[in-house]
Amino acid sequence: MINQDTSRLSRLTAILTMLMARSMISANEIADKFDMSLRTVYRDIRALEDAGVPIVHEPGSYYSLAQGYKLPPVMFTRDEAAAFLTAEKFMQTMADPHTSNAFYSAVQKIKSVLRKADKTYLDSLDHHIAVLQNPFLPLKAEDLKFLPQIMKGIADQKVMSLTYEAVHSKTKSTRNIEPIGIYFASSRWYLIGYCQLKNDYRQFRIDKIISLHLIEESFTRTHPSLKQYLKMTEVEEKTLHEIIIKVKKEDVWRMGEQKYYMGFVEERFENEDVILTFMSPSQEGFAKAYYMYGEYSEIISPLSLKTMIIETGEKILKKIKL
Repeated sequence: MINQDTSRLSRLTAILTMLMARSMISANEIADKFDMSLRTVYRDIRALEDAGVPIVHEPGSYYSLAQGYKLPPVMFTRDEAAAFLTAEKFMQTMADPHTSNAFYSAVQKIKSVLRKADKTYLDSLDHHIAVLQNPFLPLKAEDLKFLPQIMKGIADQKVMSLTYEAVHSKTKSTRNIEPIGIYFASSRWYLIGYCQLKNDYRQFRIDKIISLHLIEESFTRTHPSLKQYLKMTEVEEKTLHEIIIKVKKEDVWRMGEQKYYMGFVEERFENEDVILTFMSPSQEGFAKAYYMYGEYSEIISPLSLKTMIIETGEKILKKIKL
């Protein structure tokens, strides 16, 4: 019973911290965060109110703290401070200089309120954590110079005008975009926005933006959140192809972590062989990656993939002049 009470007290404290950190938060967000039912959320909110916390109930099951309500400064635990230090290392490598410097400043402020023992703990960790760039896809500060403007445009709901160079065709175009969010994947930052020219949502690699400025015009169109958009995109791209290959046990190591990028889902051992199963959104993409390991493996299925690799191999042979 004591453990249950302690767990609930920790959760109530965490919910209060969320309310302090946000201008408004929904019951659904709280439920998702703590993996609990909406009924439990309502019960916890009522418990905070019974304890004297002035919570304002907004339309649509949103909550906020009453204007002017303040609590004493929040103290960070050692683990929380260490998490900020780790995040700082990521920001130094993955973010633009402006954002990286701002995050560094925030971490210094966090360190300033720590106990001496915790400061010493962080100092001892500082030089033993590193985040390295992908040497094949390095991020340059010049490529990220528009990140601060983009974030401002997202927060203020401002239309942005950008000139963009298409990744494959290299053609340049100027668009007016209603931004809905940015995300980082595969060593690149991406901007998602509603393109007024195409009347549809588009994705832009931020390092391919040539120029960008915010227009005074604010957009009023209702867009899905970034999380909702990515979820919709994920569903649209959910058509996966099952691919099965056979590799000798002594050769499995050759694929290393690359197999996870190829859609690896499981393996089973069969005498001296390992049977690997992949779920890939693109047989063509898998085929290209497969060429690196083709001499050490055998495709079990599908037949269409075998045919594709044979045809591509024949094209390669024709290109080779001995």
